[in-house]
Amino acid sequence: MERDLILRYSDASYLSKEEIKKALNFSNIDHIWEEIENYRKNYRKSLDLFSLDKKPFSVCLTNGISNRFLSFERRLTKLEKIRWKVGNKTHENALKNILKLLVNMNDIPSISDAFLEDLIAGNIEEVPQSCGILQKYLLVLKEIEMRSASPFNENTLRHLYSLLVRGERNFQENFDMYRSFDLNGIANVFLEDFSGNAPKEKIPLLMEQLFDFANESNFFPSVLSAITMFYILYYEPFECFNEEMAILSMKYLLSHEEMEVFDVPFERFLPEFTGVETKKVFAMCRSYQDVTYFLNFFIGRMENAISELESMVQKDMEKQIVFEDLNIEEENKEKITVPFSPEMTLKEHPGLTYEKKVSMPIFPQGLDEEDIAPVVNNLLEMYPSLKKGQAEFYARHCTIGKYYTIQQYKEKIAVAYETARTSMDGLAELGLYKKEKIRNKFVYTPLNRT
Repeated sequence: MERDLILRYSDASYLSKEEIKKALNFSNIDHIWEEIENYRKNYRKSLDLFSLDKKPFSVCLTNGISNRFLSFERRLTKLEKIRWKVGNKTHENALKNILKLLVNMNDIPSISDAFLEDLIAGNIEEVPQSCGILQKYLLVLKEIEMRSASPFNENTLRHLYSLLVRGERNFQENFDMYRSFDLNGIANVFLEDFSGNAPKEKIPLLMEQLFDFANESNFFPSVLSAITMFYILYYEPFECFNEEMAILSMKYLLSHEEMEVFDVPFERFLPEFTGVETKKVFAMCRSYQDVTYFLNFFIGRMENAISELESMVQKDMEKQIVFEDLNIEEENKEKITVPFSPEMTLKEHPGLTYEKKVSMPIFPQGLDEEDIAPVVNNLLEMYPSLKKGQAEFYARHCTIGKYYTIQQYKEKIAVAYETARTSMDGLAELGLYKKEKIRNKFVYTPLNRT
């Protein structure tokens, strides 16, 4: 019986002592709580993130909680592979969906789908003042999509915040994004003396702790990003847009691991972050010094967001199948093969030898980082579904006759193994590599595209 209670209130749902007492309708659960705490100790890990009284927060990744986060990452990886086949339409629809959420949350007068589509396509230079937040938020999402390779640090965050607040790419390094005033603690019948908001003078140190944690932690990407999100929501370090910056930071960290989440509609839950339920969760995190209460709270929302995007992709797939059926006669006509002959503009360098020993013609050997940029850009333009990391890896690893591994991709692009595997499989699906199995592992060899 006690074992069932331990699993139910730690794996199936992560409840506090007060919540368990209420669920069981017992006046005293000290013995049960002791057993639950003993079980949780096996999964508990201290974080290098601290409360205002300098006590470290912890996280308790029981099997049940870990499996939910891993399931989210697997669903996201599977969804990425499907989206490659559907094309960019789902991506555009997903961004439009996020903008519609912001329209409702910011009481913006009703605007048409055509306006949003033009905004996403970059066809509108000046938008009405009431729609400024849409343009700025979209700018940040696109920046995350294109520039997620940079480390998560103060400079990166200041850049994203400058885009959100000012819509400016060329921000000043002394631009102060942290708030210059103190916030009053929130107290009501549910929360007694809640004071998670940091005094303004402590914010720089707290954020420095967060950057160190985010860059040195070995947690699953989804867990790491959710903990980062908690920390920003809990301390509210910014002058404004704290909830938005928490979401965007989460998306940046996941994108840093080559996970395409910039158009996953986590924004749907922005209004909840200032609500009573979230504040109650923060109070439990503070009381027990345990961030798991927030992880358990937010993983359900992450699952709902990925389900929403999965449904959108499924609809686009069905539309594409109908379209293909209508054009089946065109598909059966004689197909003409167009030879692969990209025109790569590369600056001349003395001592560089141009040899056709790679899958792309006229590719110079001895390139440095500056030289490789035109090749990467050319690949991204030719294959819109490619991620930047894939283009960079392929540009450096396309010698005919050589074999490359998932581990090489993982180490060179600095991503998780599952992300590396999906990325290499994607390159193979595009016909850039041939996937082969040698002994007990898969290898990838460039196909001759000359």
